[in-house]
Amino acid sequence: MPSTGLVLTTEQRTELETQERSRRGRADAARRARVIPQLAAGDTYASITAKTGCSSRTIALWKHRFEADGIAGLSARL
Repeated sequence: MPSTGLVLTTEQRTELETQERSRRGRADAARRARVIPQLAAGDTYASITAKTGCSSRTIALWKHRFEADGIAGLSARL
C-alpha cells in the first residue's frame, strides 16, 4: 500500500531526526521517528516494512496519529 500525501514541516523533520538519533530515548520511539519521514518521501508500506520490521498496520496507525496530532501523536500511549 503506497503512502499518500504526508507532508513534513522543516521543524517536524528536524525533531524526528533528533528523536531517531537520540541514544537516550526508547527504541520504539526512534523507530516511529524513522517511519514518518519515509512515508513523507513516498516510500511504500512494503518498503518501510522491509527496512524497519514494522507491520503495515502499525505504519498506518502511526501515520494516522501523526496526521491527527503531529509529533505528539507518536508518543507511546498506555
